Amino acid sequence: MIVLIITLIVIAVILFLYILFSLILFDIIFKRKPCIPLTTLDLSKTQYKDVSNIVYEYDKKIKELSYTTLNIKSMDKLDLYANYYNNNSKKTIIFVHGYHATPENNFQIPGYELYKKGYNLLFIMNRASNKSGGKYITFGDKERFDLALWVEYINKYHHAEEITLYGVSMGASIIQEFLGLNRDPHVKNAIMDCGYSDTKKMIEYQLVKKMGKKNPFKNLLKLNMPMLSLLAKMHGFSLNINPKTEIMKNNNVRTLYFYGENDTFIPKGMTLESYNSDNTFDKRVFKTNAIHAMSCYQDFDKVYKELKDFLKIR
Repeated sequence: MIVLIITLIVIAVILFLYILFSLILFDIIFKRKPCIPLTTLDLSKTQYKDVSNIVYEYDKKIKELSYTTLNIKSMDKLDLYANYYNNNSKKTIIFVHGYHATPENNFQIPGYELYKKGYNLLFIMNRASNKSGGKYITFGDKERFDLALWVEYINKYHHAEEITLYGVSMGASIIQEFLGLNRDPHVKNAIMDCGYSDTKKMIEYQLVKKMGKKNPFKNLLKLNMPMLSLLAKMHGFSLNINPKTEIMKNNNVRTLYFYGENDTFIPKGMTLESYNSDNTFDKRVFKTNAIHAMSCYQDFDKVYKELKDFLKIR
């Protein structure tokens, strides 16, 4: 009897610690955090140290452009914000930033250069990021519907004849998830930089990576995935979205994929998995000499050449 009681106590303690650790982990991964502009950081201590002059140059250039801050309500009544750079064009690019990033951090270079080529720009701020409301990032489960509302807004109030979607990292994956919903004939193109093909696998990969390759307990963190999925469901969203490889089988929008050859943040090959599954009539892929989400800072000449060719810019 004593052995049984001790066993039950041990099981209860282990279960308590498992739930407690999962709750902490859930907040670390999904809870809102400050999105810090690059120019407020000491870039010498970041991955931007070798391109700091480019960061400051384009920060100055993008700030010289005038914009209007737009506001819409999400389906779950959150305030969502975006900065609209009106270039009096019938062509608009909607930019979708990455995890805990700002639109300017990810897009100030391509945004400025494409504005010069005549495009309107919409720098959206994802839920639970920057000015937009929300407590938790949902990795696309709700952001895809937010993006659909921005597409609808641009159509209704700015009469875009051609909409291009451009996302980095999580933003690229949000776009893929949106394309699973898309029925808007004005969405003509999608540009996706270093996106991942499976949300759960990407989170698992990050959990293992954080523990270190040589840590004998590194795979134990994967045991938290069922609890993380349950907690997500309790907070109103799901991690069980169809893999992008399934979504892209039904895509009918022109797509351009690219990724950094030195990217170690997402599993190798995820961008190519999405590309290979994409059944659209016009798809392209290339790689740059960059790390994760840094192609526009470390290899922009190549990126810009591909962007101009894809968008048929002279």
